[in-house]
Amino acid sequence: MKKSFRKRAAALLTAAMVSSTGFSALAEVGPMAGPTVPTTAATSTVTDSRAVPATTQTAGTTQTSAQTAGTEASAQTTANGLPLQEDQRVLDFYQDSVLIGDSVADGFKLFAQGNKTNPLMGELQFLTASRYNLINALIPEEQDKTIAHPIYKGQFLNVWNSIKLMNAKHIYMFFGFNDLGDRTDKIVNRYVQLIHQIQAVNPEVDFTIISTTYIYPGYTKSFPGVKSWAFDNPTVRKLNTEMQKLAQQNGWGYMNIADALSDGQGNLNPNFCTDQMIHQNAAAYVVWAQCFRDYAASRNFSHGTAADAAATAQ
Repeated sequence: MKKSFRKRAAALLTAAMVSSTGFSALAEVGPMAGPTVPTTAATSTVTDSRAVPATTQTAGTTQTSAQTAGTEASAQTTANGLPLQEDQRVLDFYQDSVLIGDSVADGFKLFAQGNKTNPLMGELQFLTASRYNLINALIPEEQDKTIAHPIYKGQFLNVWNSIKLMNAKHIYMFFGFNDLGDRTDKIVNRYVQLIHQIQAVNPEVDFTIISTTYIYPGYTKSFPGVKSWAFDNPTVRKLNTEMQKLAQQNGWGYMNIADALSDGQGNLNPNFCTDQMIHQNAAAYVVWAQCFRDYAASRNFSHGTAADAAATAQ
């Protein structure tokens, strides 16, 4: 009885702890958030500071060549340096796709909304919410009206119902942070339950698990009475390992964004973090966008199983 109470308390503490920083962090995520992300075109304009840049004079105006190049580059990218054109195969791959997840995934939604002139950001759909976790996702909307499920068409709906209404076919799932107050095996079981519930209502959809991204270096949070896990990077790695195995066993996709944002030591790179915890800035979401492109290519732009994609590539 005591152990059960402690675990439940730990789960509630985790959700409260993560969501307490979520709103402030999300407010910083957008076209102007985070460090400037250079693009290839912008980088080509960098010159030796000791050199005197050439100037161009036209009709009473004087402009350096660097300024001209910089203006041309900005006209070809979004505010965060995303291109205004994408490989059509990538866009076709993400047609009818939706990302489900918590406040970190919701940050990607805000980033996408601020960069909609990039076709990939305009293509993706989102069912994300701050404080969202697997426990709440599994509770029927009619059973508890107080749960803030992701909003679709102005209503708080279970994701399986929203997916049906939007006719989505490809489901990308990002959970973990608001669930880390419980044992890894229980988190994995809830992931599976949610996937099965979505499938029951939407039998034609396919799934891709997105790795839970790492936590800021040195950040850790233990739970009263719990010794075998904590809110820390070792627990995140354990969860990712188990979900990757499960994806392979069930023919689901697996997208590894965690390592793309790593500092090389198994932590979230501080350059990508807004709150010294888990929430991420625009520079991080530029990396997310690239991971989505790379994932489509790794699947040979096909939504078959990973084995099917590999066989087609050969």
